[in-house]
Order: sequence, then C-alpha cells, then structure tokens
Amino acid sequence: MYLNKKVIAIIVAAGKGTRMNLDKPKQYINLKNKTILEWTIDVFEVNKFIDEIILVVDKDMKKILDNKLDYYNKIVSITNGGKNRMESVWNGISEIKETNSLVLIHDGVRPFVTQDIINKCIDYGIKYKCCIPAVEIVDTLKSSEDGFIEKTVDRNSFILAQTPQTFTYDIIKTCYEKAVKDKLEVTDDASVVENYGYKIKIIKGSRNNIKITNPFDLKIAKAIMDDNKDKSEK
Repeated sequence: MYLNKKVIAIIVAAGKGTRMNLDKPKQYINLKNKTILEWTIDVFEVNKFIDEIILVVDKDMKKILDNKLDYYNKIVSITNGGKNRMESVWNGISEIKETNSLVLIHDGVRPFVTQDIINKCIDYGIKYKCCIPAVEIVDTLKSSEDGFIEKTVDRNSFILAQTPQTFTYDIIKTCYEKAVKDKLEVTDDASVVENYGYKIKIIKGSRNNIKITNPFDLKIAKAIMDDNKDKSEK
C-alpha cells in the first residue's frame, strides 16, 4: 500500500501486432533472452510500490501464459483482451477488487519505462488523481489536407503521450463505464478521462519509453538495450 492506497498496474498486451508482418504478436518477439512482454512485466514486478499486476492478453495466448508466468509474484490476474484497446483496458479494470486503489495502465510493448517514471506517476497520481508521462515534440509540426500542407502548427502546444497513464480507481472505472456505454472511440486512457471533464497532470516522460510497433522500432529497442548494458557495466 502506498499512502493507504493499493497500487495496481494493468499491462495491456492483447494486440495482434499486424504492422510487424510476423507470425506472432509483437509483444512475444524475443529481445535478447526474453519476450518484449516479459521485459515490460519485469519493470513493474520489481517496483517497490506496485502491489498487483493485471495482465490483459489475447485469449489464445492466455492459455499459454497461465502456465508460464508463475514466477511473477505480483500478477494476480491474466484476463482476455477485447475487440479493441478500450475493451481490453475495461476488462483489466473489471478485474480490480480493491476500490481504494491507484491504477497504472501501461502498454505491454513499452519495456523501457523507468522506475523513476513509474514512481512519479504514482506520486502525482495520488496528488492530482490523474496523470500521464509525455515528451515534447522536437520536429516541426504541420497540418495537412488532401496531400498538401495546410499550415505549420505551434509544436509548443502539443506533447507526445506515453504510458503508464495513472488514475484513481473511482475516476477510471466511472469514466470507462460511461465510455463503454457511449461507444467512445479513443486511442489512450487519458482520452477517456478527458472526455468526461477531468484534468490530467503531465509529468516528464523519456525518449527511450518507446512503443514497439514496427520493425524499425525493434532496431531502436535493441540499441537501447545495448546502451543500457554498457552503462550497467561501467
């Protein structure tokens, strides 16, 4: 318990990973000696503030994972994904038993999230009830229409959202209940909460906290792992 709240991580790993053009979802690709998903789980397993982990996976993989993840002490539930990310997250939220909790929702293919980011999400999640990590945009940002540039947009007004996105249980459960009923279409959890009028605190993310979605991302991931190894050996 952290400040009398149970801290629960929902790791969402139910995607098909079609952009990889492989015979298995991207979260089950091996990086060094483990799958991407295992690297991601490891970060939350060793965090001193995380009490429980709920894993959301494709139903076909669930049969395999039920028997393979026994060595993770904090995983309390492995549940099926839905037709889309929102349904998958809702399935994860539905597994939570403790109502007095803080919920961190994380992409299963973001294995390089740091302990510092997780801890800050917990701290600011307790303080502000809703928070997400994000990084600034460094490229020139433009809007387009019909294949032509419409205008250059002030990039200082925009950020790139990352995970874990963190909310008190009462807020995320209430908002997701409404979103499912309203058939809301969103790409992240913050969008669900924003839609129902809540303000979300931003904390500084990391360029290394990438979401591995295509073959080029795999090259970046391997470079990050090599760099992390070099730093640990110094």
